This record gives sequence, C-alpha cells and structure tokens, in this order.
Amino acid sequence: MLRSDSVTISPEGNQPSKAFFDEWRTVDGITIPIKVRAQIQSAEIIMIASEIKHGVTIEESKFAKPKH
Repeated sequence: MLRSDSVTISPEGNQPSKAFFDEWRTVDGITIPIKVRAQIQSAEIIMIASEIKHGVTIEESKFAKPKH
C-alpha cells in the first residue's frame, strides 16, 4: 500500500485526509512502513518510527485516564 484516503471526523465536520506510506522494512517477519505522512486540509504530519517491537507487554496503567 502506498496511500490511504479516508475521512476524519472533526469539530469542523468531516474532513478528507490522506496517508502516504514509505520506507518499508520487515521486522519479525512483518513488513511495515517506517515513515507515514498524513495530510488533513492544509496540515501535514510526518511520523518516522525509530524503534519497532512486537509482542511487548504494556502496563495497564498506561491506558488509564489522566487525573486532573
């Protein structure tokens, strides 16, 4: 997959968005994109993974809602 088009729901209404996938690598037998570039309206976000781990246990406390 090179690109994914979708609709993002926002307070301003439904916004078309695009995600572009690049720099694919195989980690633990699974091929995944290391770089993802997302476009929503005039904003662009670039995410680059520096480390990928599969099967890692995550503490339940990481999913708790923050206290105010």
